[in-house]
Amino acid sequence: MADPRNIDVVLPSQTGHPYDSKQKNYSDNYKELPAINMINFSENKSFLKSFAHYLKTQFRDVRNKWLLCFICAVLTGVAVFLVMKYGPGPPSKDLNHYEPGKDHKYEDGSRQLLLKRDDEWSWGTRTEAEAVIALHLYQFTTFSKDNPDIFISVKQMNIDLLSALSNDISLRNEDWGHAKLAHYILGILATCQNPKNFYGHNLIDKMKSHLVVSSTYFMSNKFAYSLIVIALCKAGEYVDVKHLDEISSTPGQYKFGVGEAAMVYIAYTCVGDETYQTKKDSALDYILEHQERDGRFGNEFSNSLAIQAIFASGDTTLEPKTEKGIAYLKKSIDRANKPSTALLLSALPAIAMKSYLDIGTQECLSKHSIPSKSSFPIGISVLNNITKNDYKRTWSAPLMEGHTLFVAMLNLQETNSVFSFDSKSSQYGPYITSICNMAASTDQRQYWMIEDANGDALQYGANQTFPKRGDSYTFKLSTW
Repeated sequence: MADPRNIDVVLPSQTGHPYDSKQKNYSDNYKELPAINMINFSENKSFLKSFAHYLKTQFRDVRNKWLLCFICAVLTGVAVFLVMKYGPGPPSKDLNHYEPGKDHKYEDGSRQLLLKRDDEWSWGTRTEAEAVIALHLYQFTTFSKDNPDIFISVKQMNIDLLSALSNDISLRNEDWGHAKLAHYILGILATCQNPKNFYGHNLIDKMKSHLVVSSTYFMSNKFAYSLIVIALCKAGEYVDVKHLDEISSTPGQYKFGVGEAAMVYIAYTCVGDETYQTKKDSALDYILEHQERDGRFGNEFSNSLAIQAIFASGDTTLEPKTEKGIAYLKKSIDRANKPSTALLLSALPAIAMKSYLDIGTQECLSKHSIPSKSSFPIGISVLNNITKNDYKRTWSAPLMEGHTLFVAMLNLQETNSVFSFDSKSSQYGPYITSICNMAASTDQRQYWMIEDANGDALQYGANQTFPKRGDSYTFKLSTW
């Protein structure tokens, strides 16, 4: 059987359109050969036949071999002249010219990335998800079984992750526990799969555990920290305020420069919490202040992320600032005989004027969408500022519609090893006695008060409170 990768796969001419293997588009780099005026070949078939017969006759006559060589030399010269004058040459369009609204597919970026796959249809271990994300943002809004040459890469991404899970079900090793899983969760969302039930694995819970186990690493790498926040946000998860505080603990200072500032900005933009507007603005200001004289934002990698951040802002007045940066990425791909996989992964989304926020924005046909209509996350915070050791933590708890806050606490306790609580039965329902090993002391007149998002005490207990989508609650150790 022929290898499908050797088949000339023709990609759509516009980004964002479903793949159609029957559609053919030819590059603008090739000009159509004009009609040759010296002979109208289409209307002079008799001439062609006569000329062919003449050559055949001369070829048989060895005495005229020098005449034949002369004719061949002349014809070769004419062919070379025509190819040089009318054949493939430099693109007719200015590579540095940026046209808003025009197709930004450049030098067959998707095709070049697909051709980077090896004999196993892979881009390499732990690279599959980034490639799928790049293809998704650049061109393929959906991945369908109708396009097996593309869809097989989705399966390869799944196999890569399942293989890792078979070796380490927690994925807490350095290869996966330092935000690489976040890339795969985003890739899974881009391909309309459910990261909370990936072949029976809840990848969201695993990634949350990485934040606890590798907290020291993430405090020193805000780039990776922000990527996890973006993945949580895109999966519809409530993001702990602790993480939002820590991804930019020193606004305006970014260890990894423009690239880190861009990731921090995209993370805050995704969450949309106005509490962090100052930190968000600081990140964008840093990006704009570090734009170079030639319009770039550093190398190809940081330049691509800066462009993503600007388009994630939704501020159309800033988009002209990306013109030279996008042209630089196009030229980088064009001047490379064989663009590296790393270059294509970072450049293609920016050229398409997309960002991580655009992942999964298209409707997933016949697939599970997150969050679902019947299930949603709510915020649960625990606050203790009346004892010797202050405590403040926030989690996202899954809850089905119509269930109580007490059920949300049970769900959180089952899915997160850090959160725990104890309760006692009473005539009014369950009574919370301890949360996260902090017991309310009757002798010291202490109890656990429950507040809503406005800071008002609830009129009813956790077992009689029915949260709605977007609600958050604080369990506050208080005294009477």
